[in-house]
Amino acid sequence: MTQQALSLTRAPAASQLRAWVERLWLHAGVRPAAAGRELCLPSARQRIVSRLDGAPMRRFFSADDRDGIEQPRLQWCGLRLEPVLRSPADAGLSLGIELRPGASLAFLGVPADRLAGQYLGLDALIPAALRRDFCALRRMPAGAEMLDRVKELLLAWLRRACPPALTICDTDTCLTALAAGTPVLQLAAQSGLSHRAWLAQFRAAVGCTPRAWLGLARFSHALQLLAQVDPPALSEVAATAGFFDQAHLCRSFAAHAGIAPGAYRRSPPRWAEHLLLR
Repeated sequence: MTQQALSLTRAPAASQLRAWVERLWLHAGVRPAAAGRELCLPSARQRIVSRLDGAPMRRFFSADDRDGIEQPRLQWCGLRLEPVLRSPADAGLSLGIELRPGASLAFLGVPADRLAGQYLGLDALIPAALRRDFCALRRMPAGAEMLDRVKELLLAWLRRACPPALTICDTDTCLTALAAGTPVLQLAAQSGLSHRAWLAQFRAAVGCTPRAWLGLARFSHALQLLAQVDPPALSEVAATAGFFDQAHLCRSFAAHAGIAPGAYRRSPPRWAEHLLLR
């Protein structure tokens, strides 16, 4: 399959998918695979990623790791609390499914906190017929019809999996309230659960503790601001993203990304969470 440069994004239309899927995307790049490495920065999102064309992605465990390990072509990517070093995405064709909290329970029946930091090959975890259907995507032309087909496959997957009913309340509302400063004890009381039970359900749906999620949410907001063509001053980024001050932003950013926000701002990435290294 020979691909030209392509970037396509779609939101799911079916209500059954909207509960668990944020959006779907296709990306085809033309950059040679040998063009450096890519640092995937921490992210609170879970994803399903399929490498449809080109060499498989490789994950490296240090700057001195020359070989790395080959990643599955179809994989579940858990929440990332730390940066991941891998081969760059700007070569070949990739399909991505950005997931909402609770998706790992809906599709796999596995709590999100058990998948945090993992890149899990899905070939052995989904029914054979569904696996063949995902493999057949490699024979389709890259475009909107492919994403429509992916939506059909996800709906079929959900029908087999019987998604759970979560009792921590609507996750979007819960996370919005948490980001706005609502105490965890109050959110737990509103759900009707004990504090301990609420925390367990939160970790199962989201993949980490509320405190860790808040740190990731602020970091992600700062990334989006710093990745702009004309990024604002660090003091403005700190105030907008919910940090106490610029010093708090710099400490938190360096802890998450391994680099200072000023260095990130001087080398804006193609996507906020993906920093190409030379």
